[in-house]
Amino acid sequence: MSTKDGGFFPEIGKRLKSERKRLGFSQEALCKLIGVKDPKTLRSWESGATAPTLFDLVEFVAAGADVLYIVSGVHAVPSLTMDRAPYASPAQRLASEISAMSLSNEDAELLMAVARRMSRGGQC
Repeated sequence: MSTKDGGFFPEIGKRLKSERKRLGFSQEALCKLIGVKDPKTLRSWESGATAPTLFDLVEFVAAGADVLYIVSGVHAVPSLTMDRAPYASPAQRLASEISAMSLSNEDAELLMAVARRMSRGGQC
């Protein structure tokens, strides 16, 4: 079942577009930065027709995006992203940021499980 605007993920799409604009990226520039080969893919995400994978979102985190906001509509504490030491992988960085956020136990466990899977090389 889709929404009346034709997308399955309209809120995620709106928030992803908002973050892209907040960071000052054109669709083409963001695609290049996060490794998306076809800009149609990003347009599909932003329209809500499809959603990015968690792997795609982790790449967007490296560009400075607030992935918690994209997924849930809740903004992360801004200082978390910039004040963290370098990590071996974006997934480890995400796991560190998740552990510092005020989330329900259920949400934190879900996001940590995804981060752990990604740090082992799995894609969602």
